[in-house]
Amino acid sequence: VTAALTYDEVLVIAWYTSDVRGSLELPVEANGWWCMNDCLRRRDVKCLRRFLPLIFFLHRALEQLQIIDAASGQEQILWRGLSVRLSTLSRHYAAHQRVCWPAFTSVTRDEKTMTLFLGARGASMVRLVVHRAADVSALSMTKGECELILLPNTVFRIVNTVGSEDL
Repeated sequence: VTAALTYDEVLVIAWYTSDVRGSLELPVEANGWWCMNDCLRRRDVKCLRRFLPLIFFLHRALEQLQIIDAASGQEQILWRGLSVRLSTLSRHYAAHQRVCWPAFTSVTRDEKTMTLFLGARGASMVRLVVHRAADVSALSMTKGECELILLPNTVFRIVNTVGSEDL
């Protein structure tokens, strides 16, 4: 990590990259980051109020860790798993289409990591061309994921999608 992050910024990245479920049989909704992102996706101002300090510190930390800059013309291929079948997304996630995600979004550089993450649970994998992302792999609570985080309202162009049935 080359940026001089504050203690609060390091902690919020650790919080965001953790999964409270561990070996417990809890739903993903048990994670605070999931609840925060749900509020962002719904654009629910009342709901977001309780997450404002976390959003502030997470956004500030990720801005310092930014590794790709649109102004320089850089782009990178990243991978994201979606918990629904590609057939239900085909209209919104067609190749060459631009999409905006309103929440913080974890992605990986490693296609194999995403393939393992998806397994055979009826999910989809999206290959993204991204111009801005923050590399949190050194601070992530899940080592070996090659994790990056996209800031809220990131716009990207879809290059290709592969449903888990094709993996």
